Amino acid sequence: NPASSVLTQQFGAAPSSLLSLIQVLAPQAGPFLDAGLLGRGMGFFGHPVALGGYLALVFPAAAAWALTARPAPERILSISMAALAAAALAVSGSRGAWLGAACGAGMLLWRDGRKNSRRAAVLLVGLGLAASAVLSARISSTGSRPLGTRLPALIVAARGFAERPLLGQGPGTFGQTYRRLRSEANLKEAIVDSIYPHAHNDWAEVLVALGVTGTAAYFWLHAAGLRLAMASAGVWGAAGGSLLALFVFTKVNLPTMPVAFLASLIAGTALAQRPARSGRAAASAAAGLFLIGSAWLVWSGARRVPAERQAFLGRQARREGRAREAASHFEAAVRVVPESIVFRLDLMNLLWDAAGAAPLAERRLLLAGARDAALAGARLRPAEPEFLRLLALAELRRARWAGEDCLPAASAALDAALALDPFDLRLARLGAALADPKGEAPVVPEIEQPPQRLDEHLPDHPPEGAVPGQ
Repeated sequence: NPASSVLTQQFGAAPSSLLSLIQVLAPQAGPFLDAGLLGRGMGFFGHPVALGGYLALVFPAAAAWALTARPAPERILSISMAALAAAALAVSGSRGAWLGAACGAGMLLWRDGRKNSRRAAVLLVGLGLAASAVLSARISSTGSRPLGTRLPALIVAARGFAERPLLGQGPGTFGQTYRRLRSEANLKEAIVDSIYPHAHNDWAEVLVALGVTGTAAYFWLHAAGLRLAMASAGVWGAAGGSLLALFVFTKVNLPTMPVAFLASLIAGTALAQRPARSGRAAASAAAGLFLIGSAWLVWSGARRVPAERQAFLGRQARREGRAREAASHFEAAVRVVPESIVFRLDLMNLLWDAAGAAPLAERRLLLAGARDAALAGARLRPAEPEFLRLLALAELRRARWAGEDCLPAASAALDAALALDPFDLRLARLGAALADPKGEAPVVPEIEQPPQRLDEHLPDHPPEGAVPGQ
């Protein structure tokens, strides 16, 4: 039922919208209510921009419902839902989401045809543009994110596309492509020690990931969605407005997987509203693909839940000095999601901390355990330079703290990491440390501030009882 899909969207968005408002207006009301970056709301999404992308998709449908609701109780409810979504959008602080939601809802208001609706459409789009411009200027003036810092991502996207123009580098590989192909000039233009996991533009992302083939399909989706927004009325027009909002949003950010999946579901149902002419076999195949995609999405998110819980319990036990219990929790998290850098880093940090006060024989075992954790991660994800960097660091600590003959292994891991990320400043500093095997030059703390806020810890001095001079 198309109308019920609109209602479901609105009631589904309400809890996250309410939570985001509480996070900003009353964070002291309960646990786990901290606001996101710069004091912005993030709802259940863990990041303000992720929440903004979701609400940009939902808000046009809320506006369409408010426009078409006829009985007074339904009209009051629809306007309330639209106001709630708008307030949550505001506290998300996502400029792309503001502009996307304004364009999507503005399209629906304009198509309503009434004079006041069209005035409201112009006002809404104007407000979205003005608010985005004002916030951009404010962020730039603080120096936290100067204008043009996303340009390096677009330059690298062009280089990645030039390497493999037909089929692209592969889905989800932009972060690796960025680190491999960025230049020294890109390094100066970008935020210090930053890594772009995606291109911050959907066209650039699709070009580098899927090449010309995927870009052609994505162009068709844009054209079909825009045609739906301009030509259809009612619920299907609302779906077109939602897709337009998300397409605007994705010009500066990429949506999270749940939002992309919801948008795909909306697009599929709206664009397939006419009966298929290709028969039952094609319909059955489409249904099977949809169920497989749904199951994968559920599994990919659900598998992390126990791992996140184990990691949380492990960090809590580590803070309270229960090292063995913390180790069992971290090992459980790694078993569930073995490809995670963060979970393996939790375990390595614990082992390094424990090695500091351990006798030499036990220290060697603990340091070898940290090395093994990094090595297993590097074998699982050989194109991930962060695991190779951690492996080099683990071997360096074995050499300095336990007198092991493993500097050649550390150098080999560092060389492999440099081949994948030649302009990582932390690798250059680690190389300087490896060049001084006796340790007169300290491993400076900057090495232990990896991008994306990975929380690695390195003691400023060798642990008590370490081999003298190392």
